[in-house]
Amino acid sequence: KPPPIATPPAATMPSKLTMKQRSAKFAKNVDKRGTVSAGTARREKGSSLGPWMLGFLVFVIVGSSFFQVIQRMVSGPVL
Repeated sequence: KPPPIATPPAATMPSKLTMKQRSAKFAKNVDKRGTVSAGTARREKGSSLGPWMLGFLVFVIVGSSFFQVIQRMVSGPVL
């Protein structure tokens, strides 16, 4: 007989009080149409790449293209 398959624990639902509080919090914003306060609006983040990583990527791309041009010049004309 094969061993029983383990089932993951069921996700618990939030309580009715929690759902009512969250619903009331966002229900106030329904009539504002774009004038939502900065606290509830999602903020846009800056670039996810830091300056060092961006510099590294530029270095790799420019460097590889430079070496490819050198390699083409050394290998001679393509027939």
